[in-house]
Formats: sequence, C-alpha cells, structure tokens
Amino acid sequence: LEVDICTGIIAVKEQLNISMYPNPTKGMLNITIEGLNNDATLSIIALSGKVILNETLSSETTKKQVDFSKLPKGIYAVKLTSGNVVKVSRIVVQ
Repeated sequence: LEVDICTGIIAVKEQLNISMYPNPTKGMLNITIEGLNNDATLSIIALSGKVILNETLSSETTKKQVDFSKLPKGIYAVKLTSGNVVKVSRIVVQ
C-alpha cells in the first residue's frame, strides 16, 4: 500500500505571452497580451535607454495599440512587467 500526502499546493507561475504586429512598423503597433493575471507595466525603451512610454495596464487588458509614427527610425524594446515576470520583445520602426 502506497500513500501520498499532499501538504500544500505550489502557486502556478504566471504564463505571460506578448505578440506584436506589424513588425517592422511605420505607425501603429498592435500588442496582444495573454495570461495577464495581475496589473502590469508596459514600457517602450529606446536603445539609448531612454524610456519613451511607461503605462500601467489592468489585469483585464488583452490588447493595446501604441503609436510609433512620431518616433525616429530604429530599434526599440517593448517591456511588459507583471509581478516577478518580465517579457521583453524588440520592435523595429521604419
């Protein structure tokens, strides 16, 4: 006879996914967010380290549009932070 005893449950880590289109972009960037269980911070950061945008998103957010039309051409980081989970993606502005 084998007996397994459960002494607790480990919390499931937040599975955060972010997808963006079009990439490269000349204007509006569409961001789709999946698995957001808590409020999050969306940041757009230039390669120089300058923060272009820093916005709080509610846990209900699944889609976000960001206007890149007034930014100089180049590569930017799109960073989504929720609790201890951080996702960073690259976007090219033409």
